[in-house]
Formats: sequence, C-alpha cells, structure tokens
Amino acid sequence: MAAGRAARTEEEGFIRYFEIRQGAKEPVLFLNLRCIDPSIVTSRIFREAYASVLMSGTLTPPEMYREILGCPDDAVTAVYSSPFPQKNRLNLVVPYTTTKFTERNPAQYRNISRMCADIANAVPGNVALFFPSYFVRDEVERFFSGECRKTVIAERPDLTKKEKLDMLEKFKSHSSKGAVLLGVVSGNFGEGIDLKGDFLKAVVVVGLPLLQPDIVSKAAIQYYDMKFRRGWDYGYVFPSFNKTIQSAGRCIRSETDRGVIVFLDERYTLPQYARCFPRDWELKVSANPVEEIKAFFRQ
Repeated sequence: MAAGRAARTEEEGFIRYFEIRQGAKEPVLFLNLRCIDPSIVTSRIFREAYASVLMSGTLTPPEMYREILGCPDDAVTAVYSSPFPQKNRLNLVVPYTTTKFTERNPAQYRNISRMCADIANAVPGNVALFFPSYFVRDEVERFFSGECRKTVIAERPDLTKKEKLDMLEKFKSHSSKGAVLLGVVSGNFGEGIDLKGDFLKAVVVVGLPLLQPDIVSKAAIQYYDMKFRRGWDYGYVFPSFNKTIQSAGRCIRSETDRGVIVFLDERYTLPQYARCFPRDWELKVSANPVEEIKAFFRQ
C-alpha cells in the first residue's frame, strides 16, 4: 500500500478505504471494502449446522477463534498435546538480539547474522531462517553470506509456482551437506510446505513479525476493542504471532522427525508474547544455543 485513507461505512464489521498503487505508467487509485469481522458470515453457518468441528495446529488461543468466528457461547474449546515425541524436538528462545523497529541498525543486523550463522553451522543438515520482512532479511544477508559455511538460498517475493517448486527441490538436494534457506514469515515458504525426514533439521524464526499497524489492522484493533475489549490481542498480536507458529511448524512434520526450533529475539521472553506459544512446547531460554544444538544432534 503506497498510501491510504480510511473512510466511513455504515456496515458494521467492514472498513472502506482508499489505496494508491503504482500502475504500469502512473499511480492508480483504488476504493477497497474489507470485512474485518468474519462472524458476519460464519455465525449464521454455526447456527444452522447440527454440529461443527474446527481444528488446526494454529488455533491459538482457541477462545479467540470462538469469539471472532461467532461460535455459540456454549461451544467447547480444547487444546491437545502434540502426538510427536518431545525428545525429538528442541525448542529454544535466544534473547540476545531483536528486530524491534526502534533498535534496527547495522550493528544489530550484524549480531543477528552472527547468531544465525553460528546456529546454521552447528546443525548437521538443512536450516530455514524466517524473517519478519524482506527488508530485514536483506539487511542481515549482507553479513550472513560471508559467515555461513553452507550454501545460501534466498527466496524472492515474486516467485512463480514453478520457481517455488524448483527452489524447494534445490534446497532438498543439499540435505546431506546442508543449505540455508533465507525466507520470510509471510513469504513463499513460511507455511504450506512439508519437508519431512532429513530435508529440514532446524528452523530459526528471526524476530517477531509485528509489522507497523496499517489501516486495516488499526480498524480491526478498534473494532475488537469495542466488541470484546481485546482489540490489541485479537486485531494485532495473536494474528501476527500465529505466523511465527506456522513458520516454526515447518520443522517437525511427522512422529519420526527430529529437529531444532529457535526463536531469536529478546521479546519472546516477555510475558505478553510468551503466553502466545502452545502450552506443550517446553520452551527453553538458552544462553548457549550452539552447544545445546550440538548436544541434541549427538543424541
């Protein structure tokens, strides 16, 4: 969105806004109508259905989805532990860097690069790094490529379906010696891909994907604050954090997979964000992730 301006609409649960996009020759003005309350449609479906079952690995917290989807008040929510053995997964929080907007600078990017390279070099196989944006990814990559001893593969935002599949196959072909995929949480590989077995040994989620609120997210925050008094959580924090969970989930895809998941940002230790993790993840705050990763893979 190059520029935007919210406009009034009498339809509750919708936002109408102007958007300027760069066209082939000149800027083009669009008038958008976005629904920010899915219960306008889904609540009617739940009322008319005899029974409904909603399930996903990223319905966290379930109470939020019960409310924003307009499920009946007596709808039952439940959280079940993962069937995959905990011993096959090492979940680490490394609180020594941050991608917080006010602290972004070359020194911070170099520190992130060094930590990512040390982790990637310690993993015996393929590693995926997921960043909050392409801008942050590119700033870190300037330092990372010279510090990492593995083949580095960087995705682009404009990949075609064939290019995406080709890049995935190239990444998988390096599984014996190891390569590093530099991706973005909301990009081509942050969700919807399966890399079972030896094709992916570790995922590092770099930073928190909490982007500056835009017109739509600001409207959602205001709307859910009015409706549930949970505007910041329902309109911003939880939807953003679920992208983190989805990216982390690329690592363990079956009951026999073994891998490491690293959350690299000091903010993951703060209560307002730590509460967003699934309850059974057994996160460990690590002062020495490299040694812990080496010990895990020696087992």
